[in-house]
Amino acid sequence: MVSLILASVLVFSGLFFFQVKAQTTATLALSPTSGSVAVNQTFTVNIALNTAGAPADGVDIYMLRFNPSVLQVVDADSAVTGVQIGAGTLMPNTVYNAANNTAGTIQFAQSASGGSSFTGSGTLATITFRGIAVGSSNVTFDFTLGSTTDTNVSYQGVDRLSQVTNGSYTVTAAGDTTPPILSNGQPTGTLPSGTTQTTISLNTNESATCRYSTTPGTSYAAMTNTFSTTGGTSHSTLVTGLADATAYNYYVRCQDTAGNATTNDFTISFSIASPSPPPPPPPPAPPPPPPAGGGGGGGGGGGTTDTTPPVISNIRISTSTFSSVTITWQTDEPATSQVEYGKTINYGLYSPLSSALATSHVVIITGLEQEITFYFRAISRDAAGNQTFGSQSIFITTNRPRLLGDFNGDGKVNIFDLSILLSNWKKNRPEYDLNGNGSVDIFDLSILLSNWTK
Repeated sequence: MVSLILASVLVFSGLFFFQVKAQTTATLALSPTSGSVAVNQTFTVNIALNTAGAPADGVDIYMLRFNPSVLQVVDADSAVTGVQIGAGTLMPNTVYNAANNTAGTIQFAQSASGGSSFTGSGTLATITFRGIAVGSSNVTFDFTLGSTTDTNVSYQGVDRLSQVTNGSYTVTAAGDTTPPILSNGQPTGTLPSGTTQTTISLNTNESATCRYSTTPGTSYAAMTNTFSTTGGTSHSTLVTGLADATAYNYYVRCQDTAGNATTNDFTISFSIASPSPPPPPPPPAPPPPPPAGGGGGGGGGGGTTDTTPPVISNIRISTSTFSSVTITWQTDEPATSQVEYGKTINYGLYSPLSSALATSHVVIITGLEQEITFYFRAISRDAAGNQTFGSQSIFITTNRPRLLGDFNGDGKVNIFDLSILLSNWKKNRPEYDLNGNGSVDIFDLSILLSNWTK
């Protein structure tokens, strides 16, 4: 009887020891346990399960808590109502999966199929957090050793969770993502005739490195000309090889110390004035007086010197486009043709001189800026060198016509216009139906591509 009692005690003691050991083997841990991200950045935290060599047939996380004013859970499955974390595959059945971004809680449960279990370690689930405000948030399991009403790992109805590892995460201020602002480009207007070099300059609202190109639309990375003075907020460099009667455009882009480069051209525009017309030749010398002597018969009449300049009349703008203008006028005697013009009443620019003498004059000026008011006056000089100026007039260049396919009106046919066309594919939208056949289709796409980036 004593032996039987002792055996029973030993068996009972062994069973009791086995059950205690089974109840205190598994662990749950957050990985990584700490980290730091900027506002609006995301990061992932794994929930790691380790059964320590013992089997488990279910895991119930009830609950995992976080600070919702600092962190928010990013939904892992938009096809399902609510917010979920990313379920792992350690066990085949996800029983419950829900995150509450208002209360700051996560509930998650997985189980094995009937009669099966999981032994080992791995990722039970993955949480993607987004930092929404500067601060710190602990992420903690609700867990009390031995309790079956909070977080647990089970096997055949016995709680085997012995330990949890929580985490703490910090959200910092967002980094600089804004490119510099460019301003005060110099020079502007018209520089004096004879200028062969000048310094172009600009300012930025933060320290930056600036480059330039003579081709519009060149990206910062592709620009090969760096300002000689740059890196702070004032930037300058010398440009050479300038010529009279020429307009110049320098397209500038800058990048700040955080690597944010501007994506639009900042244009520095100016022109060099044409040389002034040469002064008229001096009048011819008067004829010598007749020789002295006895009275002779009446001599012939002497010649006269022309000192009267031509009279300019009927000044007209025959045609004006976005980049050119044709100006005509009449003179009462044969004379040369030239036009003085500019953006102000001081003019500053000249068309090439036509020295052919005519009474009907035609001057074509090209290379003009679009949608600009220009002041001008006609100049004519007769064969005797008498020069005259017509009255001051104005002409206005037109807006450059929009290319077929430039739906957003930015002056280029590019990927944005293609996107607009494709979003109206097979629709009856006359504004995008370039060939007018009643449908936006492959023919309209062909027309758009024929004008690509023009």
